[in-house]
Amino acid sequence: HEAQAYRVLGEIHASTDFSIAVDYLAKSLAIMQQIKARNEEGETELSWGRACGGHGDIAQARAHLARAAEIFEALGTERYLEWTREALASLETPTTESWQTKEDTNGSINDRTL
Repeated sequence: HEAQAYRVLGEIHASTDFSIAVDYLAKSLAIMQQIKARNEEGETELSWGRACGGHGDIAQARAHLARAAEIFEALGTERYLEWTREALASLETPTTESWQTKEDTNGSINDRTL
């Protein structure tokens, strides 16, 4: 799926070239919104929020993570809602470990608070 590929590319570039990461994440989000893929839209908001947090843009991180939380709560996507809440909490007390990349159980790359 093209939009998922853009999200993963955004995640990959988040720590090395933030502007490229934002471009990929914006493309992913636009497609997800267009096709009304709400859960994947939330995943992209979560990834974008983590990228912003890792880049030090706390206000944008909170905005993206809040949108992700709203989506996951509305859909009842508990696991992603938990990860989103953890990412929001880590903005209050950021650590180096908070933004390390982990492999999700389905093989996609996701940043999660340890």
